[in-house]
Amino acid sequence: MQPQNPYQPPQGQPTPPAQPRPQTPSAPGQLYVSPQPTAATGAATYPVDYLNQIAAPTKGKKLHPAIMFGLIGGVLIAAAIALFVLVQSAAGPSVSSQLYAAQARLDTIVRVTNEQGSHLTQNKLSSINSTLSTTTTSMQANLASYLTTHGYKNTTAAAAAKKTETAYYTKLSQTFSDSYLTGTLDRTYPSEMVYQLTILKSMLQKIKAGANSTAFNDFYNQNVPTIDTMVQQLSAFQSTE
Repeated sequence: MQPQNPYQPPQGQPTPPAQPRPQTPSAPGQLYVSPQPTAATGAATYPVDYLNQIAAPTKGKKLHPAIMFGLIGGVLIAAAIALFVLVQSAAGPSVSSQLYAAQARLDTIVRVTNEQGSHLTQNKLSSINSTLSTTTTSMQANLASYLTTHGYKNTTAAAAAKKTETAYYTKLSQTFSDSYLTGTLDRTYPSEMVYQLTILKSMLQKIKAGANSTAFNDFYNQNVPTIDTMVQQLSAFQSTE
């Protein structure tokens, strides 16, 4: 005969149902609500307020209005700067830069006509070149006067134009020197100077369109017809060769 367990109920008596162990709250300060069994199913039910509490989403932290407006302002400023840079790049060089470039090109043409005049062998071409040298020198002085009168003193743009034109002059001068050494200067010179005068006219046309200046319009109307006349004379000479 085995000794009777003092915690075991006497034989013949029903075993009492096990009592559920009370659960501790999941967080400090949170009131634990014990589930209540329903009469029909015996399943545990919870109060509606408790279910709403545990199902409620956690609210995100909102940005302070000052911070939000600062971020929006920063984005707008960055967009404005990008738009300004885009517009400036699309607009091309300024009128002052174009004026200095035209002045530098005139300097090149005057210099070339003076240098190559003694190398031309045909009298007619030499006479045309002499006229071209005189007219471009006069145009050079008129443009310099226009720049001074209208207060153009952009030394940076002037230096940049001069630096670019120096390389251009060197290449053009070398072309004429090579033609002179091979005895073809009288054929090369007219066509090359027609090209150079056409480019100069195009530069002046762009300045006229951008400057919107009555004084520059006067300069243009006074000198461009002379350019056209020189182009016609050089082209006519070239056609006879």
